[in-house]
Amino acid sequence: MKKLIKTSVIAVVLAAQIEPAIAGQKKMTDYFRTTGAGSSAPSLSTKVKGQTRITDYFRPGTRVATVTAVAEVSHPSTPVVAAAPAHVPASMTHNQMGDPLTVIAGYLDPVSLARFSQTHQNARDAVKVVQAQAFKREFAKVNLLTLPEVTQADVAHLEQAGAQTSIRAPLRSFKISDTPITIGLYHAVMGHYPDLSRSDWPADQGERDALRARWQANPDLPLTNTTVAEDQAFIAALNARTGRHFRLPTESEVEYSIRGRAQGAITTTTYHFGDDENEVRNRAWVYSNSGNQAHGVREPLPGRTLDDSRNSFGLIHAIGNVWVRSAEGVVRGGSFGNDDVNARSFLRSGGSGGIRGANIGARLVEDL
Repeated sequence: MKKLIKTSVIAVVLAAQIEPAIAGQKKMTDYFRTTGAGSSAPSLSTKVKGQTRITDYFRPGTRVATVTAVAEVSHPSTPVVAAAPAHVPASMTHNQMGDPLTVIAGYLDPVSLARFSQTHQNARDAVKVVQAQAFKREFAKVNLLTLPEVTQADVAHLEQAGAQTSIRAPLRSFKISDTPITIGLYHAVMGHYPDLSRSDWPADQGERDALRARWQANPDLPLTNTTVAEDQAFIAALNARTGRHFRLPTESEVEYSIRGRAQGAITTTTYHFGDDENEVRNRAWVYSNSGNQAHGVREPLPGRTLDDSRNSFGLIHAIGNVWVRSAEGVVRGGSFGNDDVNARSFLRSGGSGGIRGANIGARLVEDL
């Protein structure tokens, strides 16, 4: 039987007739995996008692189909991979099925069940330690920039220049993250990835699987495939964990943060850096250079430095890569899937609050 290796997942394998490859050779700890390059937590083997063999947890003579029950610690929507008993459809997800340990318990005698339960609890405790470390690591990457207030004089300056704008005054000074929210931070807070089974785009299962694989491989990719409500639920969980008061930006705050200031005044040019459309691909991930997929929030364009993608406020990838969504559901800034012209400072697209797309992200805002 193949060893099941899955990052951030506790995997437990039961078999009706233990194959020689497992019996007497593989230890229980071989079936526990936690975050961090697919390796076990440092203290896991000690806590789990590494000498306990998986065969110790089977009732002698048990004859059932081979069962692979994935007790998903961090990916609740992952399908359970199982040739399971008839009452547990293999297609059910962990959430629908309930705790796979309930199924496992049906095949253990009381003594074995008690030992197994303690082992499993020890493993869960180890996973919690690793998850706490992951949160600390991902949250440390959040860098907030302080943007100055917007006055009526600023708005008048925009109007006099004929700029199309949603910026209104007065707009108090606020803090905004220099990058979009990352998938790594979302995962560390929520304990799972966004549910791609409900995604509007990509709709193809193969593309969804590929996107999920990219998320698992690179925690610095932007958070996408969520709705406004789901973003707000994530932020509420983040606030509860940190004691802070983050929120989504308003549309005015999104546009203002994208435009930046030049010589002390809000920019009135087509793009935050000027009016030259040909310069967009040198400063942003757009369709012409992105490979039609999102890139890491701090990944520079080929042959360029990260500073080339900053605006005057210091926002990284202020335009392109992923649209930035406001609390009102309006998105701005263009994305990896758009032409250069869609990165215009004043371009807006409304009604996206309930859309789960691979090119829509968000930034964190905190009031001063």
